[in-house]
Amino acid sequence: MSVMFSLLFVSVLALAEEKEKLVENPNIMEMHQIANEKRGKCKQCKRPPLELDEECCQMAQEWANHMVKVGKRYHGKNDQIISSGYKDTPAAFSAWMNSSGHRAWILTRKCTKAGWGYQVSEKGTKYWVGVFR
Repeated sequence: MSVMFSLLFVSVLALAEEKEKLVENPNIMEMHQIANEKRGKCKQCKRPPLELDEECCQMAQEWANHMVKVGKRYHGKNDQIISSGYKDTPAAFSAWMNSSGHRAWILTRKCTKAGWGYQVSEKGTKYWVGVFR
């Protein structure tokens, strides 16, 4: 009996390890790439790239999932930026860069890590979240 339990436990651990890390998600990787491109193109600020952080990604993804669940966009408790309704990720970033508050977060000097979240509602509304540390 204990051998069966051990095999089951090892199988469950193997499945947990196979779960994709958020930092490897293509949507999140695209968001991070765009953010660092924006930071690199800012001639007056010359910011170093942000580190893509799994914990920040988890917070961002949880918030994106939450906004889809409740069906509305609003800020949570984390140091975050949010967006919804744009056709794609570059359009969402364009809107962020045209907003002084959102732009400040993307170009922040005080944070070195970022995480991103992305989710689409059943109705097709896209939600983006960035979290900074």
